[in-house]
Amino acid sequence: MKQNTIVIFGESKGGDFQKPLLFNTLPELSQALGEPTQNSSGIHLAVQALLLNQRVLYYKVSEEGFNPDQYLLGFKLIEKYPPEKSISAALLPGVSSSEILTLAKEFSAHTGLLLLFTEKDLYDLLTQ
Repeated sequence: MKQNTIVIFGESKGGDFQKPLLFNTLPELSQALGEPTQNSSGIHLAVQALLLNQRVLYYKVSEEGFNPDQYLLGFKLIEKYPPEKSISAALLPGVSSSEILTLAKEFSAHTGLLLLFTEKDLYDLLTQ
């Protein structure tokens, strides 16, 4: 079975900012990123993806949903990612910034990646 990769933009207490890190297992994720920050969903969603046998490409941002420049740089780095890694979706927890959502939609249209949102983020998106 072909394993897909899900890109997750999120916060964490460990790891480097603005550097995509690929994870195949929970111990790898835990060792590299440590604990989630308060009010962050990125690591929790990464754990769920790994439990569903998906690879996770985690892109650490300083604060989920803010700083469009960090997201734009992340999209540019991900676009250069090797095609054999089969990136299928991008998950952007906490994003309600219309500027970041516009960047995400353009990136998705250009690359064909599926954009994933939590229920709360989808509600925010649809009601803004």
